[in-house]
Amino acid sequence: WTPDGLRLTFVADMGRDRDLVVGGAAYSIDVPDPGFEGDPTGVPERLTGEELICAGAWWAGERLLVAGLTGGPVGHTRLFHLDGGALTEVTEGLDRNLMIGAPGYPGAIPQPAGDELIFCARDGGCTHLYRAGGGKLVGGDQVVSGVSAAAGRIAYVAATPHSAGEVYLLDLPGGGEAGQSAVTRLTSYALDDVELFTPRSRTFTAPDGTPVEGFVLRDETLTGPGPLLLDVHGGPHNTWAPVFDGVHLYHQMLAAKGWTVLTLNPRGSDGYGEAFYTAVVGAWGVTDDFLSPIDELVAEGVADPDRLGLTGYSYGGYISCWLPTRTDRFKAAIPGGCVSDLSSMAGTSDLGYLLKVHECGGDVTDHSPMENVGKVTTPTLLLHGENDDRCPVGQAEQWFAALRERGVPVRLVRYPGGSHLFILNGRPSHRTDYNERIVAWLEQWIPSAGTAVSPS
Repeated sequence: WTPDGLRLTFVADMGRDRDLVVGGAAYSIDVPDPGFEGDPTGVPERLTGEELICAGAWWAGERLLVAGLTGGPVGHTRLFHLDGGALTEVTEGLDRNLMIGAPGYPGAIPQPAGDELIFCARDGGCTHLYRAGGGKLVGGDQVVSGVSAAAGRIAYVAATPHSAGEVYLLDLPGGGEAGQSAVTRLTSYALDDVELFTPRSRTFTAPDGTPVEGFVLRDETLTGPGPLLLDVHGGPHNTWAPVFDGVHLYHQMLAAKGWTVLTLNPRGSDGYGEAFYTAVVGAWGVTDDFLSPIDELVAEGVADPDRLGLTGYSYGGYISCWLPTRTDRFKAAIPGGCVSDLSSMAGTSDLGYLLKVHECGGDVTDHSPMENVGKVTTPTLLLHGENDDRCPVGQAEQWFAALRERGVPVRLVRYPGGSHLFILNGRPSHRTDYNERIVAWLEQWIPSAGTAVSPS
């Protein structure tokens, strides 16, 4: 609502070719008075121009805040004030991506807090709370995923290495500096009777010298090389964080069984600047960022090169199909919500055209795992939601059929009614099953102590 309660402001893409041209703008429309009996349909007034792909709009007092992209559909989302049709960037100078709390992602709606304007942005693997022009209010190993402010007091939800989410209260006395703020934890959802393994951040170096941050989760009392699971995040512009992950519980389960779990933020990941974010555009399937960190852990005696597993979801599912076409180092692969054939994906996914043109640069053949499926020998478990519109289930069916035809051990599990985000918000029974099947498949094909495995 506008502050006077007479108009609604909303974001929509009303372009004639919106299936081919990524767009979005902020609009405002009159709202009839109560009791109005005529046709309430009005004509929306466009507020933002073509220079901005608008992702959100909110009133903060008398100011209209808009979030969007100015350099095309792949890049950082930024925050602006809109005044008389002119955009003034609030996040200018901050080379980080605005996080507005879209489905499946952390962050929160930008909003005023007393005299401050606060918003969330990614930094490294974490999502932090910022004040406009004043730096961070909440930093460290935390992922903020909800914010509500009133009278200079800020309530927020944050995951930490010890909890998947707690509610905190942040007081800003007199609008003072963040260093003078008092933080109080209001809830206690930590699993006090469970000893969690803590992901340790470290920086690996790709062959071209590019630093790649990763997180190593393992029982640090163990010595000697053991089995390792590489887990690849989705997006490709998502990111892993060094906090307790309440979705990928198999990480903790495997660590308890003597595994090392390696999560990496390769090129394309969010939180490391826009150049790093867009470095994978037209370069899907870059392998060095994934393989060279494994080489480092093998050289350090942490990972056994003969006991390597691979999994990932969405873009991570794509990489879990792609890497086995390039190497036979992985003894088991588990693509979730996978992408196996970018050509068919372009015509069947709800974002197929955007992925084809803007993520893959229009040429999908050279980046499609299906083009080299004949090289795959890795036993593969496919986990896929049947109602996935982003990565349609046909992607898993194609990969299953191609591997089955070639005699590669493969299994396909379809989750009835499962959307692309079913591992986040689907049936609890499906989410439990997803986690348990990953552990079981890895244990079938990768022995914990060097024993032989059954080909069944």
